[in-house]
Amino acid sequence: MRPSCPLVLLLSLLSLNLVSASPAPVTEDRAVGNLAAFARTYGYVRFFYPSDTAAALDWVKFSISETAAVRDATDDIALRETLRRTFAPVAPQLGLSAAPLAAPLAEPGRVTFWQYAGLNLTTKRGIYSQQRVITGEERGPRSPLFGPATPPDSITKIIGTGLELSMPLALPVGTDNKTADIGSPELEALKARLAALDLTKASPTDWRVRVAGVIAVWTTFQHFHPYLDTIGVKWGDALQPALRRALRDETGADYWATLTELVAQTRDGHGFVDGPRGNLGGIPIRVTEAEDQLVVSAADGDVPFQKGDIIVRLDGVPAAEALRDRERYASGSPHLSRFRALNQFGEGLLGSVARVDILRDGKPQTVNFVRIKDQRGYFFNPIAEFKFPAFAEVRPGIYYVNLSALDAIGLKEKQSQLAEARGVIIDWRFGRTGLGKDAKMIEPDADILPHLISEAINASPMLIPQVTRPDRLGWTFRTSTWPVKPQIPRFKGRVVWINDPSVVSYGETCMAMIADYHLATLVGAPTAGTNGNVNFIELPGGYRVMWTGMDVRRHDNSVFYFKGFVPDYPVSRTIQSIKDGRDEYLEKAIAVIEGGAASTTPNN
Repeated sequence: MRPSCPLVLLLSLLSLNLVSASPAPVTEDRAVGNLAAFARTYGYVRFFYPSDTAAALDWVKFSISETAAVRDATDDIALRETLRRTFAPVAPQLGLSAAPLAAPLAEPGRVTFWQYAGLNLTTKRGIYSQQRVITGEERGPRSPLFGPATPPDSITKIIGTGLELSMPLALPVGTDNKTADIGSPELEALKARLAALDLTKASPTDWRVRVAGVIAVWTTFQHFHPYLDTIGVKWGDALQPALRRALRDETGADYWATLTELVAQTRDGHGFVDGPRGNLGGIPIRVTEAEDQLVVSAADGDVPFQKGDIIVRLDGVPAAEALRDRERYASGSPHLSRFRALNQFGEGLLGSVARVDILRDGKPQTVNFVRIKDQRGYFFNPIAEFKFPAFAEVRPGIYYVNLSALDAIGLKEKQSQLAEARGVIIDWRFGRTGLGKDAKMIEPDADILPHLISEAINASPMLIPQVTRPDRLGWTFRTSTWPVKPQIPRFKGRVVWINDPSVVSYGETCMAMIADYHLATLVGAPTAGTNGNVNFIELPGGYRVMWTGMDVRRHDNSVFYFKGFVPDYPVSRTIQSIKDGRDEYLEKAIAVIEGGAASTTPNN
């Protein structure tokens, strides 16, 4: 006799509560291997099994509810049978075997399959979308997102040692456009278990929540991240260490670090984990790399640090080693990762004492500083090294424009001066922290570049992945761009653009036009090396992951991901200039216009 629904829910709740507290009855290696096999299967079924039942399932709840039994499988046979029982209610045509499997035969007639134009895991409409399309549908909600609408072949995949998966990627549909799903007591029990889960109470202290987050991130990137193959990321090798760490984590801060380290392996400059991290504080200083040393370049308020202090050790750890450890959690190209690690250098528990060993004018000192609420950010450190004007004539006929302080109205008022200038310096450092709340930011593609061209130019190609198969195979792309048309007045003088690694995303859209059409000379440091509309993964427990959802190229279709736009005139900071309060980036820009600087880098 089937138990009544309330009894099912009660038993499910009791079971879930017990599971969250119980240790694994298997070794850690066994548990990690089991969960890795679950994760791979989960990704294939969630994103590519096209049944109505699978499409309607709450996969976040599924990844929490169903992991305990898989984790506890004692051997390969038990794992295979547990995975089969776990996924059979939603993917009955999923095959699992220790021996090589033949791919299921293609279904005749009208079939449905997944098409992804990027990936949208939110309920909001955006630039990315997906749909289970039906062959032969020319219009309507199940018509193809892109062509050709050819059903993908079935797949066979190795998901673990001695374990292979086979699965159709297309299923037949009836005249009602529905797949022939068969109900079962197992499916009803699964639905009851998922209904009993309250995601608002999901906590990172529950190992299942942590594992679910790792699985969501890893599978999403495995099938949809546009840049993993560009720089040869061994993403498959990242899964088991992240699962192992998630199983060992105890707090939300631990879990945040696990997710952050996983995301950082993509080297995605948009990669970021938002969520509870604990009560953290910092030191109100700006730290800059100069002459292979970490140097205090600015300090805020009455703190015992001075410009030019060389940081030797932080809490007993050599400064370079402490920086490298922070870089493990800062996703991006090497230069962007370092930039962001420096932004919050010295961060730690709020109220804890930071022991900072420094050299001041060659003499060793130790500064003990109680960490306070950190005004510095991951993306930008607002503690400024210089007092930059919004607009200034820095030499006769050479004008300086600070994109962080001058707004679009102010720029328009200065156009006549800029048009007749012998040189214009555009500074895109600092993250625009100096603009007022209601100010309209300068958008270089609309407000500056039109005054540097005599004929229309285009933004670099932006490629949205068109996906029908897993594992980033067989992608095509929808390419888009937009024109920038000339405007008067034309800026007649030489234009120099100052960059640093904070210039990312839209900034690099502008840099592509500037560099590829030779509209300005670049000075400073490389830009971030990441572009493309961002995407998001909402995770249980209050965490959200940001990442890049499309591939953006240069105008010649070459890749700049991980590289950025390298300056024509790179600048290396010196300790003496920091002590003296000199802006070597601006000095170099002026020298370029005045003809006194030699380029050391081939043109972008």
